[in-house]
Amino acid sequence: MEHSLAAKIIAAAPFIATSLFYSAAPELTRILKEKIRALLQSSDAMTRREESTAPSEEDVAPPALNPRYIEDYLEYTVDAAQVLPTLALPILAMFFALSQGLGSLELSIMLAIGVPVLVLLYVRILLADPVNYAGRKYFKRYSLLPLITMVLNGCAGVAVLILV
Repeated sequence: MEHSLAAKIIAAAPFIATSLFYSAAPELTRILKEKIRALLQSSDAMTRREESTAPSEEDVAPPALNPRYIEDYLEYTVDAAQVLPTLALPILAMFFALSQGLGSLELSIMLAIGVPVLVLLYVRILLADPVNYAGRKYFKRYSLLPLITMVLNGCAGVAVLILV
């Protein structure tokens, strides 16, 4: 059964929208890092004014309170918190496409491939060291979750437009 282009576009829209949303993830993380960095700097400056002395070796913060470490941990936390929506949206989009009467076999195959990949990705993120996770960038911009999400949803959107 041939479906109209409008029905295909409507069914593909959630996948394409997700890819576009995740393409902005590095920029949103950068904004959060800047806010945290400014907060840490202002807090450090206020502490020094109150003490009105230069920090001694004893006053140096432990590595876990290093601003760079905190920024990496923030990026890891943002990605880890996005895993549930990352899993839920493609599943909901598949059900939406099925409710539109679009190719159940093709969509079921995409779901059977996409969900295990995302679950494995979730486990990988939860087991990763935050600093190592945040330090690994693809295309000098994306951490693992936004990249995989953009690719999977982009491919699913194109597949819905072409195959169904």
